[in-house]
Amino acid sequence: MQSDVDEDRTRKIEVRPFPLPVSMRPEDVDLGRLISRSIAVQIGDTTESVFTRFAKSQTEFMAVLDRERLVGICSGHRLSELLGGRYGFALWARKLIGMHLSPHETRVSVTTPIENVLRKVFARTDDAFYDDVLLVDERESFLGLDYDTNIVQSAKRIAERKHQRPSR
Repeated sequence: MQSDVDEDRTRKIEVRPFPLPVSMRPEDVDLGRLISRSIAVQIGDTTESVFTRFAKSQTEFMAVLDRERLVGICSGHRLSELLGGRYGFALWARKLIGMHLSPHETRVSVTTPIENVLRKVFARTDDAFYDDVLLVDERESFLGLDYDTNIVQSAKRIAERKHQRPSR
């Protein structure tokens, strides 16, 4: 039996594939086109305000910025666990979100070859395997977040096209 939490998470991870050219090669993947959202909070925001924003946004992850500089990622689920425990809200609500960054972020530049991105995505530990991927530009400026499933689906479609036999 699937729990409500699993059901909600499943609904949130809807893959939005982008169109690929017929002659797709790995070097043709534009990671910038995979950005599904650019939701971010500031490192000085309180845990309570970020938790409220999670509740309104229906997203599981948000980037954390120090003005324009990306400092990490935070999880709505982890904040919910933190604030929902006995005395959790009283202890943590007014603390800054910078104290609650995910220790295992996956950050990639949009210029990174898809093969290297996949190596990073598949090398993640179990507790961070389904976390969103942070996409940055060449100067490490935050561009957006993407579901790891979009990246994997894109690579899968490249592999399928690569191994298709030409029609006669």
